Order: sequence, then C-alpha cells, then structure tokens
Amino acid sequence: VHARHILVRVPVADPDIERAQKLAERVRGEAAKGTNFGTLARRYSKYQGPHDEEGDLGFISVASLQPSIKDGLDSLEVGQVSEVLPNQLGFNVFKLLDRKPERPYTLEEIKAELPGAVADIQSREKYEAWVKGLRAKAQIEYR
Repeated sequence: VHARHILVRVPVADPDIERAQKLAERVRGEAAKGTNFGTLARRYSKYQGPHDEEGDLGFISVASLQPSIKDGLDSLEVGQVSEVLPNQLGFNVFKLLDRKPERPYTLEEIKAELPGAVADIQSREKYEAWVKGLRAKAQIEYR
C-alpha cells in the first residue's frame, strides 16, 4: 500500500495513555472530515522512521506490518482514513493513497540493497562462528 501516517507517541512511562488516545481520535476525526493530512502529520506526528514532511511513507509491504495495523489497512479503500490503530509506541492514523497487489521484487528494484544484505548475512555468520569458538574455549565449572 502507499500510505501517509501519523504517529501519536506515548512514552512508556506516561501514565496518561488515555490522553494520547483521545488526541489520536481527535486527529483522526479531523483527517476524516477532510483536513489536509500533511498539515496534521506536521503538527501531530512523532514518527521518526523514513517519511516525508507530509507523513508519506511511500509504498510499504502490508505483510511486514504488525497484525493490528495490517488488519486496519486491509479494510480501507483508496482515499480513506483508518481508525486509530494502537501499537507499542502509541497510536497510528493512516490515509491510504494507493494499493497494489503483493508481488515478488525484481532484481532491478533491490539491486542497490543486495550488497548491504549480503554484508549483513556474512557479518552475522562470522559473529555466530566467533561466539561458537568462544563457547568451545570457555571452561565453565559448577561448584
């Protein structure tokens, strides 16, 4: 899906989750009434991931999202605003801009990311081999 996003963040220690949820409901209500989503995103969103100032996430794989967010986006038609969707960080409001069917990526689409992915895999394998070697050398004595 191609979506815009607003995250109303709730600090873990914040005892007033209800206040954040009410704010998210109010923001959602404004978006549903037609208030410019980019204006709302700039004013209220605390999302720190990749997005533009209008809250645009670009195309994202629905399969990679948390189940509660995935379920909230699955029922939306293009142009609709989601209900307030809770997650570990706070409350999300999405506006669906476009939808494409899931499909495998082509080589051209992921070509730039492949060297980094291979390096990550090799690094992980070297780390696991190093830890395995440390465990083999370690002498643990129970008394």
